[in-house]
Amino acid sequence: MELGEVAPGTAGLRDSGSQDAGVLSREALVQAIASAQERAQSLKMKIAELERALTSTEQEEELLQRLLSLREGKIGSEVTAGRLPQSKKSADVRHPVVEQVLAILEKAGHPVHISELMRTLADAGAEIPGAGTQANLISHLRREPMIVRPSRGVYALAAWGFKEMAAKKGGARRRRRADRKAANTGSRNQKGK
Repeated sequence: MELGEVAPGTAGLRDSGSQDAGVLSREALVQAIASAQERAQSLKMKIAELERALTSTEQEEELLQRLLSLREGKIGSEVTAGRLPQSKKSADVRHPVVEQVLAILEKAGHPVHISELMRTLADAGAEIPGAGTQANLISHLRREPMIVRPSRGVYALAAWGFKEMAAKKGGARRRRRADRKAANTGSRNQKGK
């Protein structure tokens, strides 16, 4: 863009009240920034979708190559062991909703509770994978190394220096209840004899 050119979407937003009619008003600049951010987010989502499609196509090609090798009698050690190598790019591809959460956290500048993330994503019309519940979103967030959970239900960017919440040791209470229940049913069976 040349000096003095108007950014796309800002035509007609010049501050006519100022001494220099070539200067954009503050409101116009804020609108232009918001518009640019929306376009950038849309492009990021499209890129992520294309990367997923590319990964899927590369995996399909790899599987077809293996099938051809099997048909021709060229059996490799990986095929005979029943293992299929993972695609190199699959770990690099994020779900678009994770990209949106990263953008929400960057914009907020502080840790955000899962309910607030869900509300913001719903307002943005984001498609949450699976059934669209918090559990589905959490499942995707837990796989993202750039996002940490400093406390229950709260998510932050790892770059902010928060430590990951320690895993809950849990299960002991349930086991004790189950053990008591089993003991009670066992003693009932013996009484009936």
